[in-house]
Amino acid sequence: MLADVYFKPGLLSDYEDVSQEILFENIRKQIIKEIREAKYLIWIAMAWFTDPVLYEELLKKKEEGLTIEIVLDDNTKP
Repeated sequence: MLADVYFKPGLLSDYEDVSQEILFENIRKQIIKEIREAKYLIWIAMAWFTDPVLYEELLKKKEEGLTIEIVLDDNTKP
């Protein structure tokens, strides 16, 4: 069952380049680049989210109609 899954009509190209990198320098710059290049949805999983610049970039994509999913770790529990 696909509860809470929303389908957005449209065409996808036959091939899309997907890559993965591990970065330790200029990470914010790279994250902003990836957010700006997103076409359909953005999934984020992290311990906490406190960066207002990244938040504003995500809001722009939400206004464009992208689905944004953020999973945060509840690290306040012992």
